[in-house]
Amino acid sequence: MAKPKYRAREYALKFLFFLQAGAHNGQNLLVSDEDLSDHLDELFSEFDQSFQIPDGEHPNNILSDHETHLARQLIRGLTPKRQELVGIANEYLTKKNFSSLDRIEQAILLLGVYELKNGDQAANKIISNYIDLAKTFGPEDSFSLINAVLDAVHK
Repeated sequence: MAKPKYRAREYALKFLFFLQAGAHNGQNLLVSDEDLSDHLDELFSEFDQSFQIPDGEHPNNILSDHETHLARQLIRGLTPKRQELVGIANEYLTKKNFSSLDRIEQAILLLGVYELKNGDQAANKIISNYIDLAKTFGPEDSFSLINAVLDAVHK
């Protein structure tokens, strides 16, 4: 069974992907950034309706109140710092820039960089969790890019 922080990170990743994919009214809210902080509660509610529906891939998407709190805390903290986090990630991307990355890779890097700069957990645990999320949800071999960037940010 996954630990609460990992499950919270997975929820946050899927929420950011939901925003990027334009699942909310056809708008990519991570690109437009317009009043995102003001609409988070509405967006969480909308996302939760689809996230918590069990399917073959995710038979138990129900999070505890603690896991939900951790995930939303991540997203609320990351949102106003998004441009800064993109800048930090770009400093350590050698062959690509942030905007050319897959949306899952972008979301993982935003979360990972945010936590490394603001988190309360050991860096190796943070990096390990995001590598695991990249292996599970990202394009093939994206975990190596995630590892390299997050490790460089940590150092």
